[in-house]
Amino acid sequence: MKNIFLHSINAETFFKISAILNNDIEKQFVYFYDSKNTLGVFFNNQLVGLFTLNKFIGNTLAIHIALLPEYRCKGIGSTSINTIVNELGQIYPNIEYFIANTSFDNKKAINSLEKAGWERTYEYDEEMEREGSEFFIIYQRKNPHYSKKIMEYKI
Repeated sequence: MKNIFLHSINAETFFKISAILNNDIEKQFVYFYDSKNTLGVFFNNQLVGLFTLNKFIGNTLAIHIALLPEYRCKGIGSTSINTIVNELGQIYPNIEYFIANTSFDNKKAINSLEKAGWERTYEYDEEMEREGSEFFIIYQRKNPHYSKKIMEYKI
């Protein structure tokens, strides 16, 4: 599945896609448009979702990907995540880890992250799940291009 790529999108396209994503999920998420940190996820030249990135803490970069419903469970999510990590890892070799989070009940996202080799770093409490609390699972993945020498040099 090599036909996945990221590309800039304009604000109008962003808001159309985010409206579809918000109608699809029970808990609405707020998607913020930032032309530098928001990209479209494309598969076979079709816009299939949104990708955002934010500097988190130190040498960790938080990422978020959301696919349109008709493109889920087709391997596009896990392939997109691997492509993103590889490409961003080359651009930012001083970033040691990428992190992503999802709600504990989003089984499709959990499967995509785990299929893509992400490590669960924060486990949810089963009691909180039974109580119906909003709860997120945090995953991390080491940058395959991380260079400690570059990190030390930039400090």
